[in-house]
Amino acid sequence: MIVLKSTMEAALETERARHRCEMQSLVRQYGSALDRVSALQKTMSAWVRNAPGDITPNQMAQMFYAQDDRWQAAFFNCMQGEVRAHHDALPPNPSGWPTPCPGVPAGEAQWCHMAQHLDDSGRETIAAMHDHATYQARQPETLT
Repeated sequence: MIVLKSTMEAALETERARHRCEMQSLVRQYGSALDRVSALQKTMSAWVRNAPGDITPNQMAQMFYAQDDRWQAAFFNCMQGEVRAHHDALPPNPSGWPTPCPGVPAGEAQWCHMAQHLDDSGRETIAAMHDHATYQARQPETLT
């Protein structure tokens, strides 16, 4: 069998082009995966550093709703303890007033400050959560 040199070179160039395309595709996929990993690392780093502004409310909401219902309930159940611990760790105010005024329950003042920034959607969410929690608390305990 005799193959012309030009035919062989054309076949080789076609194979090289195909391999270049496959390699470029692999590099793009790898780069895309690195971008996703970098974004995840930044999110986790923000979570670990716990610095204001490092994690967006949207990211926090996504993290919260990625958990199951028991974790979400535990989050709300322990929040009051965290607020009390923070207030207990603050130095005393020289004027004699509590710093900050913890209210009853602890953290009431913080909730008051936060509430002024809520929009209709945020107020609706809190009201719905409260209504549902109150309804669930009044139900007889069911087997899980």
